[in-house]
Amino acid sequence: MSEPRYVTEAKEKAAAVRHHLSLGFEAVANIFHLLEEAGLPVVKKNMGEDGPDGIYANDGKLAVTFINTSRRITRQRFTAAHEFGHHLFDSETGLRLDEDIFEAGDIREKRANSFAANFLMPEEGIRKL
Repeated sequence: MSEPRYVTEAKEKAAAVRHHLSLGFEAVANIFHLLEEAGLPVVKKNMGEDGPDGIYANDGKLAVTFINTSRRITRQRFTAAHEFGHHLFDSETGLRLDEDIFEAGDIREKRANSFAANFLMPEEGIRKL
């Protein structure tokens, strides 16, 4: 059985971005810094335990992502990569509020999760470990 198209798209985009940024298959040392360097400002803010995991905002001129620091750092890292996926795939302007990135039913959310997983943990890197 073949994988869904959004998974294939996410894997290909993650590999292309990692290649463009010369990351190889190694772990990303600081995802927040990397996003800043890639042109996506990151605002880390405590939005509370009941707050969203992250927010992606794009007004057509400037895009920014907000990461909820009340979450564990591993969740923050994944959320940052997830929001980066929205930045790369979802060009519409507006505000995208991700209450819980793992409760995603929307295809764009699933694609952003797949991108984040493949960006942070490329299959080839895991195999080498």
